[in-house]
Amino acid sequence: MYDLETRIKRFMEKQADRLEGKASSVPSYMTTWTQVRTNQHYDLSRLTDEGYRKNSIASACIIMIATSAPEAELKVYQPSEMGHVEMPDHWLKQLINRPNSYLSTYELWELVHTYLNTSGNAYILLHRDKNAQFGPVTELDVLRPDMVVPAFDENNKIRYYQYSLNGKQFKFLPHQIIHLKFPDPLNEVEGLSPLARVLRELNIDNQATDFTRTFFNNAAVPYGILSTDQKMREEEVERTRERWMDWFRGSRGKNRFKPAVLGQGLKYEQIGLSFQEMEFEALRSMTETRICGAFGVDPVLLPSWVGIKYGGKYSNYSEARRHLWDETIIPALRRIESKLTSQLLAHEGVVARFDLSKIQALQENVNAKFERIQGAFTAGIMKLDEARTQLGLEQDELLGDLYTFQLEGKSLEGKSVSVYDSDTYVNEKKTTS
Repeated sequence: MYDLETRIKRFMEKQADRLEGKASSVPSYMTTWTQVRTNQHYDLSRLTDEGYRKNSIASACIIMIATSAPEAELKVYQPSEMGHVEMPDHWLKQLINRPNSYLSTYELWELVHTYLNTSGNAYILLHRDKNAQFGPVTELDVLRPDMVVPAFDENNKIRYYQYSLNGKQFKFLPHQIIHLKFPDPLNEVEGLSPLARVLRELNIDNQATDFTRTFFNNAAVPYGILSTDQKMREEEVERTRERWMDWFRGSRGKNRFKPAVLGQGLKYEQIGLSFQEMEFEALRSMTETRICGAFGVDPVLLPSWVGIKYGGKYSNYSEARRHLWDETIIPALRRIESKLTSQLLAHEGVVARFDLSKIQALQENVNAKFERIQGAFTAGIMKLDEARTQLGLEQDELLGDLYTFQLEGKSLEGKSVSVYDSDTYVNEKKTTS
């Protein structure tokens, strides 16, 4: 069982001496942080609950990003005159492959991207050997961002991070934490998440969902008035109202949408609005589009109102997937690799980079790739062997080192071959080989 509290307790026991006497002025710095947190105008725990747990569109966007991003493999490279040379046995590579005995590489990055998109911050705890500032990092843990509070010194620099877990307080020095964040122009310390930026639209979408539920709970008919010219005693009014509600609510709503039969001169007057009159589709489309826009996820990728209506074509889906990587995931990956390089690798002179070469969404369509290479070869931009190599074919021993204009009129066994006459070329090549 993964017990973060026990892991942190053991970690703190090892660094107890190092932290002794270094956190004596907590109250004054905590006041500074409280003011920063208050200025955000939202409660992070409530925001995550309302936005991630209760809003299906926002959670679908976050899950799509968080489950797609781990496809990119983090690698370490040594810069050289010949380019960047991969270092497959580097300690950071091995650490990422096994962050700790409970956390996998996939889970590590999934948590990081989930926290970035819900809180705007992700905190990675570094378990350093002997707690030295540049000591080897042996394990990693991802901390809940709503439980982390930075404390500042008199120069407004972070002195340490305080982490609250199960009523207990833990303090970590800056070199023990990697703080990843999405920038907030009004807060130099804490990040701003897409979830917070789309808070108003989230409220509208959640209220529309609540209204729909209430609408159906109240008989799935518009609110209205039952009126009559006859005089009715109070008990008759109450009995008529209850019979009306009981009928349309029915057993599990079985009488919904059935016609009503009114007696005693009763008339029904609608005073509420129908879904069509409220332009409900336009409202949901607007909020869904803005929520997806905040996360950089095209609505056609989701089973949303907009996605179902305007998606459906493979070309649209493929383009949307590529756009998700180009505009959303890759910038986040660049942010992470830059932070890892500057905080963990700068003294070694090596860099961390995510490998995008095997990302399915970024792979070129087979037909489009063939047409592009064929066009380049026909235009005389590349040689035959270069074209065949890019298509994954073996090199041509006879004519591979030639451009298209050099191939024109070339003869095999005394017969002229045109580069545009592919059948003749293939047949003649078989005869001569």
